[in-house]
Amino acid sequence: MINFINISDRIQYIINTLHNGTRARFAKSIGFSAQVIANIVSGRKTKPSFDVLNAILSTNDDINASWLLTGKGKMLKTNNFGIKDTVDYKEKCIELLEENRKLSADNIALQKKAFYLQLENLDSDGSDITKPNTAVTYPKKKNTK
Repeated sequence: MINFINISDRIQYIINTLHNGTRARFAKSIGFSAQVIANIVSGRKTKPSFDVLNAILSTNDDINASWLLTGKGKMLKTNNFGIKDTVDYKEKCIELLEENRKLSADNIALQKKAFYLQLENLDSDGSDITKPNTAVTYPKKKNTK
């Protein structure tokens, strides 16, 4: 865990971590000019006003106010994969697996339909053609030593 002594460094860390180091993007996201943020994190290193701190905390729900003000604790209230995020992730995985299963079944049905259509269009040349009843399997490659 990185320990920042002054609030300017903590704000710069937020900019680096959440806004890819782009002060202008950070400033815009909290509703202040880039110059105000530049004055806080570089050059003059003025202390942020209450309005700036309030804007940072009200537009970034995950930032721990105690960390921002004192430097104690972690920057984010929860880790990037909190309980809610994990539940949402699992639900999304289940939905995708179910969709994949359905698409696989649809794919097999379409392959059978294509086979039957090709069978109907084939000229009768006397060849022995059988209808598919299972998925196509290929023989395993023999080991040659």
